[in-house]
Amino acid sequence: METTGTHRVLETLSGIVRPARQLLETMMTSQARRLGGIQSPSLADLATLLPEDLPAGRQQAAL
Repeated sequence: METTGTHRVLETLSGIVRPARQLLETMMTSQARRLGGIQSPSLADLATLLPEDLPAGRQQAAL
């Protein structure tokens, strides 16, 4: 079966998007742990990811 141009684009995007999604999910988990000790986090707290939410090893690259 021949792969169409659209399928190739989708396969490429899937390969690019998957690691970005995984990184975002990791950062959101880290943020949740960080905010878990705060009694009433503000909307800004809930909407902000910090460099410390990056996995170890990626923090230095982000600065």
